Amino acid sequence: MSDDAKTAGRDLPVPRLTDEYLESLVVHEDYHQFPLTRLTVCCLVLRNGWELSGEAACANPQQFDPQVGRRQARKNALKRVKAREQYLLRQRLFEAGILEGGTPNDD
Repeated sequence: MSDDAKTAGRDLPVPRLTDEYLESLVVHEDYHQFPLTRLTVCCLVLRNGWELSGEAACANPQQFDPQVGRRQARKNALKRVKAREQYLLRQRLFEAGILEGGTPNDD
């Protein structure tokens, strides 16, 4: 995580979830393309042992490219990693008293 971001209106450093940080969490990846389909699944294993998957499917059989499917499935799995890391970061900032809980402003 990068510490260069600032909270809105405050001069407090807040870690940022960079692509490099998210990539550093991945220790293993595996792919599966189901036979007779254009569906590709990527399973990422994180440093803490948690496993997340992403999938990709191609609508047009003439355009199916297994490498593109793998890239898209991995990208979708990383989106799931990011969502969980965003929640975890928000919780840590809340517990540290840097951010307040409750509902967001409608401003």
